[in-house]
Amino acid sequence: MTVRPQADADTLCAGLPTPHSDNRRSPTIRRDLQSSQAAGSGDPRRAQFFIRFLTDPGDTVLDIFAGSNTTGMVADTEGRHWLAFEERADYLAASAFRFLPKDLSTAELQVIYDRIESGDGDDLSRFAKQMKLFA
Repeated sequence: MTVRPQADADTLCAGLPTPHSDNRRSPTIRRDLQSSQAAGSGDPRRAQFFIRFLTDPGDTVLDIFAGSNTTGMVADTEGRHWLAFEERADYLAASAFRFLPKDLSTAELQVIYDRIESGDGDDLSRFAKQMKLFA
């Protein structure tokens, strides 16, 4: 991993929008499961900036407060491995939607969501090259 100089986060993020406060409005996470309580407030541009600034492709990004897993999505897109930890199983379950194909039916999405939320888990490797979610 390349060591880079530290910088003031406010300076680095100047001009980037802050996440909106009403997390329930994000269609990205909710998709077909209207009852989902997942956040969706992470700003992918902010995550992308820090991931590019602090890591190299192939590095591992750790997110201990994953929420809607914006960081995992951006890390995946940027060629980084990632680990996501989230205390709330419903957030974790809904965050999996970011990595699922758009053509899955509502019934298939519901099964995946329910398995993850219940703690039984679901092997999502058939949909994403790398998925590590921990509740």
